[in-house]
Amino acid sequence: MSHWEWVLRATGLSLIGIAALHGIFWRLFLWGEEPKRMSPLNARVFWVHLFFVMFVLAAQGLLLLVRPDLLMAKSELARFVLGAFVVFFLLRLVAQPLVFDPVFAVGHPSRNVLRLIASLGWVMYVVIFGVTFAAQ
Repeated sequence: MSHWEWVLRATGLSLIGIAALHGIFWRLFLWGEEPKRMSPLNARVFWVHLFFVMFVLAAQGLLLLVRPDLLMAKSELARFVLGAFVVFFLLRLVAQPLVFDPVFAVGHPSRNVLRLIASLGWVMYVVIFGVTFAAQ
């Protein structure tokens, strides 16, 4: 197994971990309470979208953990999937300072470390998927 396959496997494991962390975020960000203040439709949209975000992260992670070779093999499908991963995490990286940072740190300066870790994580994913894409 090549060094880069191990990098992709570790990346997959980290994505599965992020999907699982949403259970901790549920408590940390009071996601159990927020939907009670929403209309029934918006609350359901919130839960469904949360489920699908977790599912997409876990599915990406599982692919990388179990079959990184499929993304390293030169193919149109691998290029498409890797390109989609780059765009996905690039958009998430852009969303961090524009959408989340302005409200995330309000009244909670201790969250700056978490904001930095999140931003560095999104950069890491963009770089890893970008390098793998470029090797295609």
